[in-house]
Amino acid sequence: MISSSLTAKPEVKVDHPQFESGSLEGGHQGGVLCVKFNKQGTYCMSGGSDRTIVLWNPHRTEKNKIKQYDGAHGYEVLDIAIAGDNSRFASCGGDRVVYYWDVSEGIVVKRIRAHESRVNAVALNEDNSVLASGSYDKMVKLWDLKSNMKDPIQILGDAKDSITSIVINNHQIITGVDGCL
Repeated sequence: MISSSLTAKPEVKVDHPQFESGSLEGGHQGGVLCVKFNKQGTYCMSGGSDRTIVLWNPHRTEKNKIKQYDGAHGYEVLDIAIAGDNSRFASCGGDRVVYYWDVSEGIVVKRIRAHESRVNAVALNEDNSVLASGSYDKMVKLWDLKSNMKDPIQILGDAKDSITSIVINNHQIITGVDGCL
């Protein structure tokens, strides 16, 4: 809404939601390297240099740490992708492996020896049937999560530098590579 009078400068009023800030403490022993919200924005997960993943309810004022996932990663956790139905998530890191987890059981349901270098990014498609992993080795690999195949279903190797981020939108895969998309 814009309002003005003859003597005053135009005043612009913008209606927008208020953002909240806060701190989630007691989850990691060291640096937090990634944070991802679920699709609904009700929960978030963080990955750290301590090789753990933590599930949080950031809307609680106390005891907002729900669960900790550890024992799988041998190096830092660099990225997390949460399934749309919140039942599973994928994680990756410096150990060159992608893990696909069951949220409620806290167990790894699939371990994918994914790349020759550290894995910087993971993403899931809409129905959680395909996982994309991007690495320092300049490759994006697509994995079929519904089968027991050990090899990727597709390899995209045309990047000029390390893959730093991945987004899957319908049938498009968008990657971040050294200042480019």
